[in-house]
Amino acid sequence: MTNTTYRRLERDLTLYDSQHEPLTVKVINLALIQAGETVNACQLTWQISPELYSQRVDSAGLFNLQPAVRGPMRLAEQFQPEPNLEIEARLRPELLPQLLEHATTIDEVVSYLLELAYEPADNPLLATESWLALSVKQAKGAVKIGYKTSWADGMLPTASAESRTRPSIFDDPVVVNRADMPAEVDLEGQSILSKVAQFFQQDEWPYTQNDPHVLATQFQGANGQFNCYAQAREAEQQFVFYSVCSIKAPAAKYFTVAEFLTRANYGMIIGNFEFDFRDGEIRYKTSIDVEGDTLTLALIKQVVYPNVLMMDRYLSGLMKVIYGGLSPEAAIELIEG
Repeated sequence: MTNTTYRRLERDLTLYDSQHEPLTVKVINLALIQAGETVNACQLTWQISPELYSQRVDSAGLFNLQPAVRGPMRLAEQFQPEPNLEIEARLRPELLPQLLEHATTIDEVVSYLLELAYEPADNPLLATESWLALSVKQAKGAVKIGYKTSWADGMLPTASAESRTRPSIFDDPVVVNRADMPAEVDLEGQSILSKVAQFFQQDEWPYTQNDPHVLATQFQGANGQFNCYAQAREAEQQFVFYSVCSIKAPAAKYFTVAEFLTRANYGMIIGNFEFDFRDGEIRYKTSIDVEGDTLTLALIKQVVYPNVLMMDRYLSGLMKVIYGGLSPEAAIELIEG
């Protein structure tokens, strides 16, 4: 049984986007969700002007407001120039332990969050990407217009297969139990994207499509949740699947993260990590070329599940390297033993 405790704040809090540009919001409410003595989630509700929402939050997808996770606008209306919008957001689960190192009760959490104003700007709890927007609303008379996100619904796929020890050149690749695979159907003549959509439907992965060649979904693993993208390269007859890390690397950590990913990639059999030095994005990629052959649901599953399990497995070490001061070598040792 869960219990939610609320505190009214009415205090300004300055957060920072991935480019370290400040964004000041007015926090009006804090909620701590617990199961017994265990804290399961920390949520903030803050206000922001419609102009700032349009110029910063909406345009850049701050607070993980990517188009793929947004629900439809209630009442099919648009936000007005006033009053202020309310954004309810939840701290990423993988960052909750860092908060609980400093505070475990609602009063302690309130005090610690207020103290963050005096913390360095690179504190992960102050990063806009560290908060998952659950809803964006604006009062209009007696009702509120706005939208919810898939983060609020909690409708994320969960790991249904155990990940093995990371494969090396001496090991067999990660294998998904074929007894768990959906029965094959006639896919002859279907596009790659339609086959992937059928796999998601049969495997009960909720997904959205905002691009003619890409399906977007999310995955909830043991160490965190992250966005995933299935790309169909129809002309090349290739299927590519990406898991994108929930947090981008700060510029000061680029080379540390690159070393961690290079160490992780050594000996990988299925897929590899990729790192974008332009913005710090981290992702894991698996792919298959089926030119002259048929892409089956079984093959799609062999591309998808090893991918998300690898991202989830290395996510905890990645967080320790970025925020915990652990060396890449030590982090890999913790993961691979």
